[in-house]
Amino acid sequence: MKADLQYLLSHHEEIPALHEVHPRDLYVAGRAWRTFLLKIWGHEVKENTTAVPDTYEAISRIRACTPRCQHPGGGAEIEPHRGSAAGVIRFHYPLIVPTEPENCWIEIGGHHFFWEEGVPLVFDDTREHWVKNQTTRPAWC
Repeated sequence: MKADLQYLLSHHEEIPALHEVHPRDLYVAGRAWRTFLLKIWGHEVKENTTAVPDTYEAISRIRACTPRCQHPGGGAEIEPHRGSAAGVIRFHYPLIVPTEPENCWIEIGGHHFFWEEGVPLVFDDTREHWVKNQTTRPAWC
């Protein structure tokens, strides 16, 4: 998965912003938050899954998963929001986190969580959540 991440890092500017993939996700300003879809609505994005085969293979083992790689760039913020569909569970697996974890966090249902490399975070997407990366370094989940 780290090799796949290196590929994504080398193609960072080509990865679309979240609102460019999901137009309803306008709570993300600018291009600081990127998303690299591997599947959407059950359909594989072949060009993307081919680019990150180890990651896709690992994520595909999770039943009913819509895999994607997300990247809150330095200075990125996502306003408080809730997912629109009941039954969506978010699984964040941090691969790279800034060296100051207290400055890069997610708040879910009023509780702050700090990403730790290799420590998964799972939550119900319908609970209000928001993200802030107050560092100059990106994070990758």
